[in-house]
Amino acid sequence: MKKVGSTTDTADSNGEYTNGNVANGVSPTIINAEMLNTFQRELVNVVEGAGIALDPNDDGQALKSINKLIKTNNPALLEARGYQKLPSGLVIQWGREYSNSISVNIQYPIPFSLSVFFVSAVKITSGDGRFSTVGEPDVNGFTAYGRLANDPVAIDNFFWFSLGV
Repeated sequence: MKKVGSTTDTADSNGEYTNGNVANGVSPTIINAEMLNTFQRELVNVVEGAGIALDPNDDGQALKSINKLIKTNNPALLEARGYQKLPSGLVIQWGREYSNSISVNIQYPIPFSLSVFFVSAVKITSGDGRFSTVGEPDVNGFTAYGRLANDPVAIDNFFWFSLGV
């Protein structure tokens, strides 16, 4: 991207536009086609880069394009059982489940593409001493287990949380 100072010698010392001061002999910045074309190319690239066709009747296309690009790069399912993909590639997934079995297989809302870094299940307890554990996770899901001391018991209600890429 160019600064106006690279296209005219009437810009200020920072290469920026100036209104000038004719009384003090400072000329205003000359607005030239080269600089206006640079602005236009930059804005057109934002709009077309978002997959939006240029529309001479829509003065809000740059904003729509930026909003679309930001949303596209951070997909999410923001529900009780959902996920959030971060720009770094990290994916956060979560859920609330119920099973009256001693174990239950949980499938992630979306599979991780490479690996799972962390998974945890937390029993929603009624004070009876039950808790939950998880087995070895894979990119598609994990198994949660209900426990009471050393004995398997129905897991009932629990939350889970997982991180991966």
